[in-house]
Amino acid sequence: MEENREFENNELENNDLEKKFNTRVIVHIILIALVVAFFAYIGIRLYRWNKGKVDDTDVSVINHEFDVEVMDYILPMDPKLLEGREDDGVTRIVFLGNNPLDKARWDDSSICRLVQKELTDSGEHAEVYNCSVGESLVASINETYANNVPIDAFGFYWVSAAIATSDYSNMDDAYSHMGYENTGMVETIDTLKNLDFETVDVIAIMYDGNDFRCDRPLDDGEDINIQYYTGAMEAGLQTIQAAYPHIRIMVLSPTYEYGVDETGQYINADLKKNYFGSLSTYVQKESDTCYENSVSYIDNYYGTVNEINAKEYLEDNQQLNEEGRKLVAKRFVECLNKYKNK
Repeated sequence: MEENREFENNELENNDLEKKFNTRVIVHIILIALVVAFFAYIGIRLYRWNKGKVDDTDVSVINHEFDVEVMDYILPMDPKLLEGREDDGVTRIVFLGNNPLDKARWDDSSICRLVQKELTDSGEHAEVYNCSVGESLVASINETYANNVPIDAFGFYWVSAAIATSDYSNMDDAYSHMGYENTGMVETIDTLKNLDFETVDVIAIMYDGNDFRCDRPLDDGEDINIQYYTGAMEAGLQTIQAAYPHIRIMVLSPTYEYGVDETGQYINADLKKNYFGSLSTYVQKESDTCYENSVSYIDNYYGTVNEINAKEYLEDNQQLNEEGRKLVAKRFVECLNKYKNK
């Protein structure tokens, strides 16, 4: 009997062990199945995410309501800087810059003449002077003026220095070393010589993307270096401000322009880069420089002729057509008058 009982007890113990083992196996199988299912789910999700889905959006339709952040920074003239000065009733505006202003300079469709017309049509007595030089740069090529690079004399800093000192001898010397005749350049030199900047109300500055296209260095980071785009801009602005604090300075950014690839096809501006960045990088740095020097900034790159409407307002990949020049002139006058009578 005792042997039978011992046998039965052993059998019960074995059955209990077998049940526990089977239970553990089942639990492990369930856990493994859950883990496999989890990773399978993650794998499917990743596959679908990588694969993406068909986008049937019609990209040929331009959304004219597309939002861009315009970097306008328009300041009124500080009344303290005008104390003791009499208003003679004439708004005198001098434009400095390069190609956009030089384009069609003797035609009624030039930016300067369009600005003159906008102001005159509104009943304002205005005089607008075009002192631009085509193909000139903001950044100087040489550290100091030398006639082996005569175009430097017509860059922004050296023009600003000439205005501040009323000394245009570098321009005369540079023109004699240009090696060709340029009636626009001659007109600019003569106009500057005959202007009394004590009577000037506004200096407007507009350079296109020529510094970007010519790979001029962008930013020295610390020092004001006129061989750099931002350094020359800052030095020129400060030179004018020191000499003629009563003059309101307004900088107009370059407009949008297409890049051109190796096959001659137009491409998005941000796909065309030099060592220092894209044209939009130069625009941003110019904006920052104006902000830091309390100078009004009109953002043409995003706010006037931009990626959305460039085909309508450019005659090639970079030059403004007549409608583009009208748009720039109109927006300049709007910004000029923003704080009028306030």
